[in-house]
Parts: sequence; C-alpha cells; structure tokens
Amino acid sequence: MYQKAVVINPKKYEAYTNLFELQLILNRPFDPIAEERYVTAFHDHKKIFIHYEILKIVQSIVRGDPLSITSWEEKYQGIGLGGWSFNELEQWNDAMEEGTIKVSLREAIERFKQKR
Repeated sequence: MYQKAVVINPKKYEAYTNLFELQLILNRPFDPIAEERYVTAFHDHKKIFIHYEILKIVQSIVRGDPLSITSWEEKYQGIGLGGWSFNELEQWNDAMEEGTIKVSLREAIERFKQKR
C-alpha cells in the first residue's frame, strides 16, 4: 500500500517514511526508485529528511556498521522529530536475538528519542 501511495502522491513524505521503515523491519533494501524520488524531493527539507536519515543509520547498524550518530546529531541540532513514534523500531529491536546489533540499535533509538 505504501508503494502505491508514493506513486499516487509523490509529495507525501510520510508514505515514503512508512515504506522505508517497513522495508527495514522486513530486512529488505529500500525501494531504489522510491528512495531516489524521496531524496530528490526532500533532501533540502531538514524537518522531513531527518526521518530518512534515522532509518539509514538504523539500516547501517543492522548491517553491522559502526554506530555513527554524532554527525547526525550535529546536522540536526535544534530540529525536533515532531510526532515520530519509535514503537515499531522498538518492537522490532525487542524481538531481535541478543547481540551487538541489538545493543547498538537500542542505543541508537534512545539517542534518537532525545530529539523529540
């Protein structure tokens, strides 16, 4: 449904964010066409793009890359997350097997939540 939503209304950033979050939780790569459209349309809108960058950091953590939130925090200093909910990411994290990725992801989510 989210893939259809971004085609029907490509200016509705929430549909992209929901699509990317769902793909992340299902351990799928982001739809490359939707991702390109999103980046093109919203890269200059920090209040919107902040959500995408959270999901990209989470995606990086799940791949096993080192945690790198400091530059994100500096880039978005003074910008809040509005009504962003971390419920789905937290539930996904809770269901993960114990290990380094789970710990890193929990740490990242807690740091992201401080921006609300």
